[in-house]
Amino acid sequence: DIDQVADQEARSQQLPFEQRYPYLSSYKNAVNEIFEKGGELFLPEIPAQRQDNSEIIWLSQYLYALKDGQGQVDKVVVMTQDVTQRFKTQEVLKESEKRYRGIFDHANDINLILYQGLVVDCNQRTLDLFGIQHDQIQGHAPTDYSPLYQPDGCRSVEQFNEKIAVALAGDPQRFEWLHQRPDGGTFMVEVSLNRLDFPSGPHILAALRDITERKRSEQVQAAIYRISEAANSSIGLQELFATIHAILNELMAAEIVCTQMTKTGVFTTGAG
Repeated sequence: DIDQVADQEARSQQLPFEQRYPYLSSYKNAVNEIFEKGGELFLPEIPAQRQDNSEIIWLSQYLYALKDGQGQVDKVVVMTQDVTQRFKTQEVLKESEKRYRGIFDHANDINLILYQGLVVDCNQRTLDLFGIQHDQIQGHAPTDYSPLYQPDGCRSVEQFNEKIAVALAGDPQRFEWLHQRPDGGTFMVEVSLNRLDFPSGPHILAALRDITERKRSEQVQAAIYRISEAANSSIGLQELFATIHAILNELMAAEIVCTQMTKTGVFTTGAG
């Protein structure tokens, strides 16, 4: 009944602070100052034990003092909100972000997060393959580490921006791309662009796989096949030697093209 509740409240006021507000023990001095001198205090997340000791809950409390005509603290208003569910949700998100960070950082592929076309985050694999530090790529566009032209003759900036625009529209992109290191070396990658929706706006996850060796192997295999086809044909020995020489020149020209693109920034079509 009302008398019993009032009696329990009266007895609780006589208990030491730690027993009256066990979940506020870490904030004892700050809370006592509110009761003695006035003011206000906001505690966003406080762990507290349920009365039946069944589980830990999380509370958000706002305390503010009301003073009388003499300027003395008359009452302290305490507004309490149970934020257990919000806290648990935040913990799940933190754990999820931690797992994502681990996957992102330790992936064998190059991973870049782009916002408005610029790099805002990358993994260690990116730095290793480009031979740069984090501050050398953050805030830069991927095309800053690309030759002026791609092997198909298209300008790198224009072609990459087109791919980004399509990916932001919700259509994932996959294509091959030639990148260039600060030291002049080049390497081929297979690029996958996918849109990510963050609270700050749409981002792009760019996953790059180094396919330099694969492309070289494909070129060598194609050259071997063409030489084999020529050897099995009915052409004469002199013509066969000329064909082999031409095929090998084409194979070597691919390396020369990459070197010329790196040094001059202009796409050329091989050695003459």
